[in-house]
Amino acid sequence: MRKIEWQFADEPVSEEYVGEIGDSLGFNFPKDYISCVSINNGANVEPDLFNVENKEKVFGSFLGT
Repeated sequence: MRKIEWQFADEPVSEEYVGEIGDSLGFNFPKDYISCVSINNGANVEPDLFNVENKEKVFGSFLGT
């Protein structure tokens, strides 16, 4: 697999903000996810297509404001 690269991120947001988004959705995000999203706010990932158990999956952008 190629290295994952985050592109075109917006300004970082606080981990507390990301946690509040999860709370408002009724979901507790894992700590690693919160850390990654707070730094890569609004970013797109490259490559954006992944093969998972012989099914093509798409990875969109993080959060975004």
